[in-house]
Amino acid sequence: MGAETTGTAKTRRPMRTRRADSPDAPVSASVELEGQPAVPIRPASGVTVKLLDNGSLELYSPQTAKRFQCNRVGTAMWIALRQHDGQPGAAAEMLAELWQTDPANTRADLDVWVDELTDAGLLLAEAPQLQARQETQ
Repeated sequence: MGAETTGTAKTRRPMRTRRADSPDAPVSASVELEGQPAVPIRPASGVTVKLLDNGSLELYSPQTAKRFQCNRVGTAMWIALRQHDGQPGAAAEMLAELWQTDPANTRADLDVWVDELTDAGLLLAEAPQLQARQETQ
């Protein structure tokens, strides 16, 4: 991931999205623009989260029958995303500060993790228009 820019220039970064009303829909590209809200990352419908005795999280999707056990880093990423209303930029910034790591590297790691869970059907990125439609129903 490249360096952050300042000023009025907008940085584009491709985002993976799935239609929230169809977990089997193909992944399509959208764009996140610096200075605008990012597409929120949410647990897919029906995903359950279980805290294991060793402190890690186990995610399970009854729709895909896939289980995923998060290590300590994945557990922290899950919690950070949930604390920041699914906003990956804010979650990565908080984690980078806590871990004293480069924010761009932390965001890149978070994006890889989100992609892996999205591919497994455990997370999805909500398009703003779908999110607004769901809130009105």
